[in-house]
Amino acid sequence: HEVLVRREGSLLTLRYRLEHQRGMNEYGQAFDRYGVGVRHWSPTVRHAADHRFWHPIPGRPERLISSVGMLRRDYNTLIDAVRGLDVSLVVAAFSPWVNSNKKGAPVTVPDNVRFTRLTPVQLRDLYARSLFVAVPLQNSSSQAGSLVGYEAMAIGKPVVVTRSAGEEALGLVKDSETGYYVRLGDVAGWHRTIQHLLDQPQEAALMGQRARALAEQGLNMESYVQQMVSIVYSVGGETNRAGAPSGAP
Repeated sequence: HEVLVRREGSLLTLRYRLEHQRGMNEYGQAFDRYGVGVRHWSPTVRHAADHRFWHPIPGRPERLISSVGMLRRDYNTLIDAVRGLDVSLVVAAFSPWVNSNKKGAPVTVPDNVRFTRLTPVQLRDLYARSLFVAVPLQNSSSQAGSLVGYEAMAIGKPVVVTRSAGEEALGLVKDSETGYYVRLGDVAGWHRTIQHLLDQPQEAALMGQRARALAEQGLNMESYVQQMVSIVYSVGGETNRAGAPSGAP
């Protein structure tokens, strides 16, 4: 018998796995006693951002790209991609939960790139001023970068993200609709995508509107909480239907 709650990046997976077998230990016998049946159940719930806090702020975006976070980031590629472009890149790379895991030799940082540390309110302002949000990633099966994507979409910004294994599995960005995917380590690909959005700010604005609509339609924290409550009630209801003794905890 096993009940496991696992969080991977911004995906919360609740795995409720019970295998009926002879010779159960006390833990397993307790589950059997209270009537939890045999089944495999693995719903996936997106741990999205609070769309009431991360909301659009009126104003014309600047020739500015924001990039946020530390986990499995590939800032070297992004920095090389903006080198020589008429655009500013602000990188807010700080997390109390993650140690820096730099990969590859450091690049020389050009004048149009700045690293900083921001409060959530300051970060919201940075998103709002940006034309789009960039999420450059190393290859990984984790959901690294997804929370930044949720925040950016909620505030009405397109997301350009590396097509890592984790991001492809997550499928957060709808390519050419709410943002773009770029291949791993593809400096030229990043450069082309950035230049395209700089040349087509109306397209970037439309992508951002689509992204915000998804947040309002259910890709948000309220929907996440409702789904989790529903799952908990479903587990509890199944236990009761299976014939738990009266007064059982």
